Amino acid sequence: MLAYVVVLVAMAAQAFARWREHPSPVTQAAAIGAALFVVSDAVLAIDRFHARVPVASLWILVTYWLAQWGIAQSVRETPPTADAPLPGAAPSDAPRREAVSPAAHPQSTGRERMR
Repeated sequence: MLAYVVVLVAMAAQAFARWREHPSPVTQAAAIGAALFVVSDAVLAIDRFHARVPVASLWILVTYWLAQWGIAQSVRETPPTADAPLPGAAPSDAPRREAVSPAAHPQSTGRERMR
């Protein structure tokens, strides 16, 4: 159970760090979804292992489904690449890197990309 709590908190911390570093509606949805997921599981744990929570099922399901919705909203957009800004973020002045196909380098087997 401790491992689950560590993974859950790490997921939420990563979502909030991403939102802080790249503020946008997409990262905000992920952070809110992660927080609601933690709340859902906390209410579930308190209800099951500590003390009964009034209408626990309602609180658990509402926070769980809102969490899922927030996380799902965050992945609906095209994921950012190393050289592309997050959706909703201001465009960067950084130069874009050109994609190089393996055919451009005949000595390449393509295995280098899998490392």
